[in-house]
Amino acid sequence: EYNIIKKTNYKEQIPITDKNLIVNEISPELKISNEKRTFSKHTESLLDKETINKMNYGTLFHEYLEYIDLKHPDYNLIEDNYIKDKIKAFLNQEQFKNIKEATIYQEYEFIEDTPKEELHGIIDLMLEYENHIEIIDYKLKNIEDKEYIKQLKGYQEYIKTKTNKPIKIYLYSIIDEFLKEL
Repeated sequence: EYNIIKKTNYKEQIPITDKNLIVNEISPELKISNEKRTFSKHTESLLDKETINKMNYGTLFHEYLEYIDLKHPDYNLIEDNYIKDKIKAFLNQEQFKNIKEATIYQEYEFIEDTPKEELHGIIDLMLEYENHIEIIDYKLKNIEDKEYIKQLKGYQEYIKTKTNKPIKIYLYSIIDEFLKEL
């Protein structure tokens, strides 16, 4: 059919009509948010190769933790032994001994427009238990950065608007295998 159209004058195939086309123009209301607020840390400096490699490892760790079944982890799916060991260490934290009782949200993204601002964030891991919620954010190493604490407090503040359950927040250092409650 494509080749037939090339060989014929397709305009001759369109029936001519004397009816007028009525066009109703609309002007959609454009809503501009006052401010966009994201919770993740931003950097505006150039990064060296070593930092980029570390960030790539952190990203890979995040990807595995986004897709792995945390209640029944299959470590055989993880090819990199270093990452496999780090994920095992993470899931062996005392904090996760009751994880089978939790509703698990991995890489939970939210966007909400408020009258003041637009909120946007991605929570690495949120565990909802019957009587409380735990929010965990993974970092490659440093968990002392004030920006990370601000990030977790922002997540906590947002989730508080959705539930009456108490919310605990944690930072986890992948390399140090250390979970810190804030």
